[in-house]
Amino acid sequence: TTSEHFYIEYGSVGGGLSIGSYIAALETSWTTEVEDFGWAAAPVLPSNPPPGNRYHVRVDALGPGLYGYVTNSGAHAGLVGNNPNSGWDDIDAYASCMVLRNDYSGFPSSPQASLDATVAHEYNHSLQFGYGALHGANRPDILMIEGGTTWIEDEVFDGSNDNYNFLWPAFTQNLGNYRSSPYYGWLVFRGLTERYGSGMADGSEQIMQDFWEETSKNTGDNLTALQTA
Repeated sequence: TTSEHFYIEYGSVGGGLSIGSYIAALETSWTTEVEDFGWAAAPVLPSNPPPGNRYHVRVDALGPGLYGYVTNSGAHAGLVGNNPNSGWDDIDAYASCMVLRNDYSGFPSSPQASLDATVAHEYNHSLQFGYGALHGANRPDILMIEGGTTWIEDEVFDGSNDNYNFLWPAFTQNLGNYRSSPYYGWLVFRGLTERYGSGMADGSEQIMQDFWEETSKNTGDNLTALQTA
């Protein structure tokens, strides 16, 4: 099926949700992150774009505990080079595709909250790929990558609160050395940014958007990009 911005392949959907639930979460994430916040939309692969130049999503059976993921491999994914949706040469931007599980029952949050948080999180990964920020020497630490996408769940779906299941357990360790789980870092980014206003354009989200844009432009290392933001 298709929506305004997504081409979605799916079979059965469980957990009390429908494919319409997936479409609503996807379109809300796109509208909030791209249209309202102004992040550069993820590019499509010019040599083999999904139908209608939409973003490719698969809804499928996934292993236990896996909410979803974004990959830069697949029929409609790969190296683009320069993302036409940004205002500079990204050099190593990638088109990607998103895979979502077809049943979100059994997680700590409700199926709807789990779906909403996952889509906001994973679509932000597609924007990271689209900025060309996940390849090369300037690629951020995994905790910055995953902590940032876990952080944005609250910016898009404030009521989902699934990231409450990933609260930072050890403040005595720095971000670069902590390896228990990369998702816990979201709380640090929340602490850094919330003074500017959460869930609103040009507020907290602008700090993280600027970080990824500076990283995309290769204007310095990761800490320089964060300081600039």
